[in-house]
Amino acid sequence: MVRDEGKGFNSAELPNPTAAEQLEATHGRGIYLMRTLMDEVHFERGGTVVHMRKKSEKSDSPSTCR
Repeated sequence: MVRDEGKGFNSAELPNPTAAEQLEATHGRGIYLMRTLMDEVHFERGGTVVHMRKKSEKSDSPSTCR
């Protein structure tokens, strides 16, 4: 779990960084990368808390990233 003291965000309103108009952007890929690389990602408290989970390749049990 990661917590942030910022104002948060609505993850449903984030632009798609793979869209043609976003390819030259210098920012805006962090949430996309988290969702691509992790097995589970969910946000709480308006985007100020994020939970991520990546399953271990050595076992079927998930490990939580901190």
